Amino acid sequence: MGYTHYFRRAPKLEKKEFKLFAKDVVKIFEFAKENGILLADGLGEKGTLPVADDEMIRFNGLEEHSFETMAIDRIAREQPSDDGKVFNFCKTGRRPYDEIVTAVLVCFKLHFPSAEIDSDEEGFDEGKEICEKLFSVAPQKAGREERKND
Repeated sequence: MGYTHYFRRAPKLEKKEFKLFAKDVVKIFEFAKENGILLADGLGEKGTLPVADDEMIRFNGLEEHSFETMAIDRIAREQPSDDGKVFNFCKTGRRPYDEIVTAVLVCFKLHFPSAEIDSDEEGFDEGKEICEKLFSVAPQKAGREERKND
């Protein structure tokens, strides 16, 4: 099956909050670049950039460091399950961009507390550390109210 991160969320996310989330994701992408983690668009192609805008987040590792697209749309393309939530996942194959995927998911949980995030094995430790460095988030918590410097 492969090493995978999972998330469940509302089918439609509030536009203003998604815009704030996208701005934080750009900071995570900058962290990746500063730390030598090569990112690209969702296909992982050379000469492309990861996407974080008002409607979507799309990225992958670059070329041989790519695996599966990490994608979060403001308005989900998938149909919600009986509980009203949409299920998504991203397999990373433990490629270097894995820690950026976990940071984006921790950040997602900060902006959308009703979202649920889960992971195979190790979980979100690296993502929590990145978010703590960038946003002063207590690593043991994942609620928006845990931001120290809003």
